[in-house]
Amino acid sequence: MSYPFAGHQVIIAADRLHLLNPSAAQLWEGWMAGLDELALARQWITHYGLASDQARATMTQTLADWRRTGLLDAPDTPVAPFPPPPPPAMHDPPPPLRHACIQDYRLFDQRLRVRCADPAWSAIFTPPFAHLAVAPAAPPEPAATFSVLAEPAGVSLWRGGWRLATALQPTDALLTLFGEIAEFGYRERNWLTALHAAAIHNGQYALVFPALGGAGKTTLTAALLAAGFGYLSDDVAPLDAETLEVWPLPLPLRIKSGSVALLRARYPELDRLPAYGPAGQAVRLLPPPRFDPVAAIRRYPVAGLVFPEYRPGAAATMQPMSPLEALQRLIAAEALLRRPLIPEHIVRLLAWLEAMPAWRLEYDDLAAAVDALRDLL
Repeated sequence: MSYPFAGHQVIIAADRLHLLNPSAAQLWEGWMAGLDELALARQWITHYGLASDQARATMTQTLADWRRTGLLDAPDTPVAPFPPPPPPAMHDPPPPLRHACIQDYRLFDQRLRVRCADPAWSAIFTPPFAHLAVAPAAPPEPAATFSVLAEPAGVSLWRGGWRLATALQPTDALLTLFGEIAEFGYRERNWLTALHAAAIHNGQYALVFPALGGAGKTTLTAALLAAGFGYLSDDVAPLDAETLEVWPLPLPLRIKSGSVALLRARYPELDRLPAYGPAGQAVRLLPPPRFDPVAAIRRYPVAGLVFPEYRPGAAATMQPMSPLEALQRLIAAEALLRRPLIPEHIVRLLAWLEAMPAWRLEYDDLAAAVDALRDLL
């Protein structure tokens, strides 16, 4: 199935959006109609005046690229909902923890529980999520219960009766729990797309910063929070399937080692926070400053998309982007679509993107970048 967008065609395949220009869309339609490579090459020779060898070589490379990205998957190829259920072999009775350290947390409008078998582990797991902590509540039970247990091979992490991971060190278990809680925040809700993006708000509207890892979106977000903006997320921004408002997913910011020096003046506590993960990939988990629990249970309409690009020596500049450029950047940032796909949802998402203001932010200095963004909210 394809959808027109800004003179191009959006194709849905392998759980991803694919954006094709007019000539590529014509090729894809011919392939889906059953034409072979020779017939398709002849079309290109006729339409674009290419030499035969050039047309065949281009055709072969294009189809190889499409196979690699899943674009040539059959339209009715089943794709499992996200996330796939754990394999049945990993299912066991819920683990007993009679004397566990128990802490409840609230994420958006859901409550979750973390149980640690060892008080020493609780001292590791509790501080990063302290801003989300709530007092244990009466029934109903939490929407999810995670348990951290000791097993002969190491620490194991459970959700209910599912063993999610085993043979972990406590600090590795913390990072695994971080990822599980992040998915818990949106995977069972009525979301349309989960943007690989950070997001902040001003109490009424949100700015969303889509980018792949390493683009500096977390460092920029931390600087914006220090300047007084509210926090929504530093990595995943789920959009509601009906309203396309962004949900808060305010887990601690994952500050990489290379960003500590850039943020030290704003967050002196960074030097005292432990680093988790292997050398070269270690992160510090920074709770957001001035966290507002009320603001963290609201959805926010998006005022604009900002695609950050850290460039050494570059002055802070905001350059407007077309809807086509914004969609290309979102695809590159690996936005996740909810399965099963519903055509009305895709149409709504594309219409939202066509009307959504978007900018490319190039910067070297964080303070200058924050000043450049102030006028957008």
